[in-house]
Amino acid sequence: LTKILQLNVMAVTGVARALLPQMFQRRKGVLINISSIFGIIPAPYLTGYAASKAYVAKLSQDLAVEAEPHGVTVQCIIPGLVATKMSKIKKPTWMAPSAEKFVKSSLQTIGLELCTTGYQPHFLLIAFVHSLQYICERGALWLISKTLCNIRNRALKKARKEGNVAT
Repeated sequence: LTKILQLNVMAVTGVARALLPQMFQRRKGVLINISSIFGIIPAPYLTGYAASKAYVAKLSQDLAVEAEPHGVTVQCIIPGLVATKMSKIKKPTWMAPSAEKFVKSSLQTIGLELCTTGYQPHFLLIAFVHSLQYICERGALWLISKTLCNIRNRALKKARKEGNVAT
């Protein structure tokens, strides 16, 4: 939890604090912060991570308003899953694009949106979850909780099998 908070709260804040004054002086620049879909939808079993990503989204939104009069763009990207080594998704899909495809799509939104998924299928996922929450909040929470718990259990089982977690 400490490492997650250091990376997603302290480091992101520190980078903004170091770079924005220089950008303000030049009256130009773009600061892109990376949040996560889990920062804006329910994420039981990923609570600390999700809360730290919610912080990134809030920080970015407020800094965007402060930076705009100085000619500086602050944008927050809120991605879903991307096929990378970190996500352990080996093959890209329409819902989990390659990093290259995701970056290309995200860069097209600079200056257009303060906060974006950067990739249309990720927006659809958020819209689906928010719609489900609106229709039946408990049902949405049950479905998300069940899904994330299953993912967590598979990861723990794999870690135990590899000898990385005590039983």
